[in-house]
Amino acid sequence: MKQLGTKDLASSLPVLPRLDRLDLLLQVLEEKHGMSPKNEKGKEENSEYCRSTLSLSTALEQVHHKGTLVDRLTALENRVLKV
Repeated sequence: MKQLGTKDLASSLPVLPRLDRLDLLLQVLEEKHGMSPKNEKGKEENSEYCRSTLSLSTALEQVHHKGTLVDRLTALENRVLKV
């Protein structure tokens, strides 16, 4: 039986958890390079998202705070280029 690699496993996840994971990985890289202060609140929000289903009001609040999928993807791409 073929074992799934990290890349295969990540690509099988839904888009939002993948964006959250990428955001967390970038935060770690930015902290290592001294480019971004530690954001404990953001980490709390991400772990809360992964643990349970969000209510509609919470989901809308997160969209307002984080932006649309395209906004988040663009922001993450820009952060990757800076690192």
